[in-house]
Amino acid sequence: KQIRKAVALHENTPDEVIQVLAKDDYDEVKEAVQQRLLPTDWRMLDNNEKINKLKTEDNIPANVLKILASFDSYSYWKIRKAVALHENTPDEVIQVLSKDDYDEVKEAVQQRLLPTDWRMLDNNEKINKLKTEDNIPANVLKVLASFDSYSYRRIREAVALHENTPDEVIQLLSKD
Repeated sequence: KQIRKAVALHENTPDEVIQVLAKDDYDEVKEAVQQRLLPTDWRMLDNNEKINKLKTEDNIPANVLKILASFDSYSYWKIRKAVALHENTPDEVIQVLSKDDYDEVKEAVQQRLLPTDWRMLDNNEKINKLKTEDNIPANVLKVLASFDSYSYRRIREAVALHENTPDEVIQLLSKD
């Protein structure tokens, strides 16, 4: 499969071969065919390099974000998460990502409701901020309390303990 993936990525591969590879049994090969739609500077990046570029570059074209969001196998969930967090991601792509199979991607869509300074914090940084800052807006606390996966349990706990947490959020968290 690695050879077929390399063939799919090669710029001189004939269209008729690409059409065959697009129906390959392995997701990695099919996704290599999809990657041909990406600009050359994105095509050969590994997943970590793509994620880093998504996190650090502001002016990523919407069509690139749309292509990256279309990679739906397990090995690409972190890329979809980074796309969900990116400022330039079009609303129609966000709608698709909000129904993703992976909680981490859906939660990244929810994080778009947070102010920018909260959005890129990892969970430990969010918890630390909840524990050390007094004037956290109620809307931020409400969004953080809405993350219902196991990986956010410590954040929900910190929200429950925060003095600014609205009563209705406390009520919801009491059923956690």
